[in-house]
Amino acid sequence: MRRSLLLFVAVSCVLAVPTVAGAKKIPGHLRGKIFFSATPILDVGPSLMVKRFAKAKPEIVFKRGKAKVWETTIVAFLKRAPYPGPVTIWWYDKADKASFKAKEPVHVESVKGTSDKVFSMKVVMDPNIGFNKKHTYWIYVGQIIGKRHRYYARGLVSLER
Repeated sequence: MRRSLLLFVAVSCVLAVPTVAGAKKIPGHLRGKIFFSATPILDVGPSLMVKRFAKAKPEIVFKRGKAKVWETTIVAFLKRAPYPGPVTIWWYDKADKASFKAKEPVHVESVKGTSDKVFSMKVVMDPNIGFNKKHTYWIYVGQIIGKRHRYYARGLVSLER
């Protein structure tokens, strides 16, 4: 009787582990990439995101709007589900390889974490915080675990005018 109760408790604990929604539905060619959308993306779930970005190019060139800033929505298909805690977005100037090696980004932003492998967020790249026209930036999405930067996705964006 006692052994079957322990077995029941152990099986219940294993079955109670949460899983990441849609984690197995993300194709390999999308994992670890960041895509950009000019229109805001609602919280639609991983399967619709995969359909929307399946044939999109990850690199993009942006032009400023009337507000003189570059606005976009980033959609990152993460290599793995993030740990609980904030998700960090790093922007590095592609031409400045030394800053990447020294972990000195142009801009850093931490946001509330997600438990899903698809991460989306509206971003504004403003010249007043370090973004320059005619520059190309690497965008990394990941987390800081301990003192290490863990990158789960990256993308390339060029800013014009």
